[in-house]
Amino acid sequence: MNLSTILNTFFLMSAFSAINGKRRITAVLDCINALNERDTLTLTGLGRGMKNTKTKVKHCIKRVSRLLGNPHLHRERTGVYAYITDFLLKNVKHPIIIVDWSPVNHVDKQIPLSILDTQ
Repeated sequence: MNLSTILNTFFLMSAFSAINGKRRITAVLDCINALNERDTLTLTGLGRGMKNTKTKVKHCIKRVSRLLGNPHLHRERTGVYAYITDFLLKNVKHPIIIVDWSPVNHVDKQIPLSILDTQ
């Protein structure tokens, strides 16, 4: 089963209601698939990674730009996080979450990385 099928089942066919609007969900799924294709997490990288032969790359990049600047999506993101967390942990009574502060290459900052252990 490929990533696209799994994500469509997870977001479109389940009781997912954190994001209102099927078009916004479709745009998010297209961006996730583009990230999976190109392994580049930039605005232009996501736009170029979209597999849509009927539109030019320029329009795909604008589509990603509109999605990233969408205030509705920014308001709904905590609901998305809550839904994914509930989905992953609904049968786990005491999850073990390991947090590690890892350095960012060529920058004097660190980012938290977390690992979920569901033994």
